[in-house]
Amino acid sequence: MTGRPVRPIPSLQALSASERQRAVLMLRAWDGAASGASRRDIAGVLFRSDFNGLSAAEWKSASERRQLARILAEARAMVGGEYLTLLRGETRRRR
Repeated sequence: MTGRPVRPIPSLQALSASERQRAVLMLRAWDGAASGASRRDIAGVLFRSDFNGLSAAEWKSASERRQLARILAEARAMVGGEYLTLLRGETRRRR
C-alpha cells in the first residue's frame, strides 16, 4: 500500500502448519456464520459429517459442537482485532 516491495514473512511471524489449518477453519466457520448457516450445517462442512440427523440432546453433547464454538470464538476475536497480533509477529496467548 505504500509502494514499497513486499518482504518475506520473518520465520518468527510465520504460522506453523497447524496454525494455518486452524486459521482456515476459523475463516470457513466465520464465513458460514456470516452467511446465515446454522451451526450444525457449519459443523457438517468443517468436520465432514451430517449432524442434522442428530437429536437435540445428541447435538448438545457432540464434541464437534463444542469444537465449533471454540473455533467461532477464536474467529470472533480475530475479526475483532486480534489479527493485529499476527501482523506484528507477537505470540498469541492460548485461553
